[in-house]
Amino acid sequence: GAQSVSACYSIAQAIAKLGQISIPSVSDTPFAGFDHAMVSSWYETISEAWDQYILLINTAEKVLLGDLCNEDYCASIHQIDMASDGGRKFIFDTDLELFKNLEGSNDTLGGD
Repeated sequence: GAQSVSACYSIAQAIAKLGQISIPSVSDTPFAGFDHAMVSSWYETISEAWDQYILLINTAEKVLLGDLCNEDYCASIHQIDMASDGGRKFIFDTDLELFKNLEGSNDTLGGD
């Protein structure tokens, strides 16, 4: 799976360069299916290849990134409460310390 996704990044970048346009790379949980040892190489390649990249990561992937994203961090979205209609209430926050301390409900279940 990770090989197919990587090929998609390359194809999208090639099309954009061919058309001489600048588009951001937007990746939702980009490290799913990647070996942990590949994360830093992937991040380095994407950050060098794209003018702008947006990574939508979960808290498990945040751990994989380690300190790689500290300079490039932009914002977190996290649940702060329940909404009056029974849904979940979220907030957008640009505090790096908040990002570093966020934990997901599955983070305490174990695993690597």
